[in-house]
Order: sequence, then C-alpha cells, then structure tokens
Amino acid sequence: MPQPTRPFGSWRRKFRFEKELLEARQHADKRIPSGPPHLSLADVETRLNMHQYSGLFDNEGGPAIPTESPSETLRVPSGIIDRPGSSHSASSNIEWNAVGPAGTAKTGRVIHNLQEEIARLTRECKLQRLRAEEEQQTNDTLKLQLSHVTDRLHNAEQLHEADLLSITRKDRKIEELKSEIEKERIKRIKSEEDAKRTNQIAAEAKDMHTRTITEAQEIAAQSKVQYEAIAKAHTRTLAETQMRMNRFKKEIADIGLREAERQKQLSRLDAIIAQKNKEIEAERQRMQKYVAMFEEFKQESERTVRELANRGRQNDEKIDQVLEEANESVQKLKWANNLRDTMRSEN
Repeated sequence: MPQPTRPFGSWRRKFRFEKELLEARQHADKRIPSGPPHLSLADVETRLNMHQYSGLFDNEGGPAIPTESPSETLRVPSGIIDRPGSSHSASSNIEWNAVGPAGTAKTGRVIHNLQEEIARLTRECKLQRLRAEEEQQTNDTLKLQLSHVTDRLHNAEQLHEADLLSITRKDRKIEELKSEIEKERIKRIKSEEDAKRTNQIAAEAKDMHTRTITEAQEIAAQSKVQYEAIAKAHTRTLAETQMRMNRFKKEIADIGLREAERQKQLSRLDAIIAQKNKEIEAERQRMQKYVAMFEEFKQESERTVRELANRGRQNDEKIDQVLEEANESVQKLKWANNLRDTMRSEN
C-alpha cells in the first residue's frame, strides 16, 4: 500500500523561507539608526561670541550651546575684545545695532535664522525618534505573534506526524487482516473440496453397498449356506458402512459449524474495516481543515510583511529628506563663515 503524502514538508520549507526573509528585513531596519540624525557643526560657531560681553543677547530659557575648542570658535578682532575686564570700555567705541556690531548685522540675522532652523530640525528629529520607537514596539508585537503562530504550526505538524504514524499502523493492521482473510478463504476452499471428496466417497460406498446387497440376494437364492455366510458378511459390511456414514455425517456437521464460525469472523472483519475507513475519512477532513488554516495564516503574514516594508521605505525617505536639509544648513553656515572671514580681511 503506498504511503500517504506529506504536504506539510513543502509548506514548512516555504514558511521557513518567508520567516528568514522577514528576519532579514527586520535586521536591515535595525541597521538604520532609531533616533534622529545628529548634526555635527565642528567647523562653524552657531552663535556670535559678542553677546557674552555686551549683554545684549542673554541665554535665559534658550538651549545650551556646546562649547567648541578654541580653534573652532569664531575669533573676534583684538581691537574689539581683549579680555573680559575691559570689554565695556572697548565696546563703547564701536557702533552697535539690534543684533550686534553694525558691520555684522546681516551675519547675525543669518545665524539667528540658522539657529531657528536647527531648533526646528531638532524637534522633527525628536518626532522621528518617537515614531521609530512606536515602529519598534509594533515590530516586537509582530515578532511575538509570529512566534506564537510558529509554535502552533509546530504543534500541528507534530499532530500530523502522529496521525500519519497512526494511519500507517492501521494500514499495516488492515493488511494483516486481509492476509488472514485470504488464509481463511483458502481454508474454506479446501474444506469445500474435502466435502466434495467425502460426498463422492459416500456415493461410491452406497453404490458398492447396493451391489453387495444384490449379489447377496442372488447368492441367498442359490444356497442357504452361502446365504448365511453372505448374510453375516453383509451384516458386518453394513455395520461398517453405517459407522462410516455416521463418521462422515459428523465430519460434515463439524465442517458446517466451522464454516459458520468463519462467516461470523468475516462479518466482524468487514465491520472493523468499515470503522477504519470512517476514521481515515475523519482524519482526511481534519487535515484539509489544517491546510485551510495554514493558507489563511500565510496570506496574513504576507500582508504584514508588505506593510512593514512600505513603512520602512517611508521612514527611509523621511530620514533622507532630513539629512538633505541638514546638509543645506551646514552649507549655509559655511557660507556665513566664509563671508565673515572675507569681511574681517577687508576690515
């Protein structure tokens, strides 16, 4: 009997491939920084140093500006600022406007605008970090759900393997029962042949007995002495024949009883086979139900993977846009620095 097919093997390989693909995509998402990009402006001072001495630009309530190394900060001409103690007397000889020295008014406005742009980018980066954390929580939840579904699928596969083993044992038992039925059929055929031979022997014995009686009657008519001898022989032969007939009848009755018992066994085996067929049909329906459940889960997993891929693509586009704006800000700061150096060289 051919072994039942195992469709779960190919599905299990396909599901393992989809799981590895999902893990690879999640690993690629993890390689993207979860927080917003950090802007490093090591070559430009984002604020003028003159407010530290003139008192016109206080830093109350504003964000703290990291202190750069002396080589990276803006150098103020020595004629304006020499030391903190003499700042008031030095600055009294220079014209000032609303944002600083009159010569750097445009540069101060540009730097002020850049500071506002940096603050806005910082807020957007924080918002992107919060969104990335929400996406990470969603990914963790989906990982947990995928783990649960994988465990359920593993349990279903184990049940399927157990069912296949049970079906194999039942098929082997059915084969054994079929072999026993074949043996019983051979025995029944042999018994029928024995019964035919017995009937033939009985018919031959009956014919012989009839001939013997006829011969005895003919001999009795010829001679009384011969009649008595033949009568004795006939009586003895009749007794033996009767004993044989009784023995043959008993054997035939025993054969009939055995045949009836075999018929009962065959009926019981037919009932067992019908019950096993019902059980096999029930197992087949259960397997079809498992297959339908697996297909539904597979479609849901594919839809989830597509949604995650779309979200990751959108996040990449947003991050690229923020980085591009940050690069533009850096270029503007460099331009402002070059402009300041040019103005300083002209002065």
